[in-house]
Amino acid sequence: MKTYRISSNWTLFFVIFIPTMWITFFGSLTLGFLLVDEEELPYFMWGNSFKVGLIVFFLFFLIFLRFTLLRLKRVELSETHIYISNYFKTYRYPFSDIECIKVSDLLLFKLAKVEFTAKTSFGRNVYFLLQSHYLADYIEKFPGTVGNKVIDN
Repeated sequence: MKTYRISSNWTLFFVIFIPTMWITFFGSLTLGFLLVDEEELPYFMWGNSFKVGLIVFFLFFLIFLRFTLLRLKRVELSETHIYISNYFKTYRYPFSDIECIKVSDLLLFKLAKVEFTAKTSFGRNVYFLLQSHYLADYIEKFPGTVGNKVIDN
């Protein structure tokens, strides 16, 4: 059965590339500052306050990533089901399990939230970056499937 992607290609960038680069680059930088002798650091980087601040900043951004970007999923639709993927596992749910799809307009992107009637493998709510014209094309091709469940905020 053919599936139609309605999530943006930017999802891959935000879910895989940004966290990987942040953890690799800034994690190495933080580890380097923690392991180097204080005499080799510039004067303003001496002391434990700089190191604690660096660790707090690193951990704060990791938590920020976890609760924002890493919640995004890839979403595809078929004639009868919705497919949700975190790029490692894909799950299929019938349209009857969807309560509604809420779309919020961010400045550059449209954030969509699929609300399910019961808890799924990814939770009761699934977030993704919507590619609006893909959804419009799908609704035009298959009227009466999910079109009546989309709520535009």
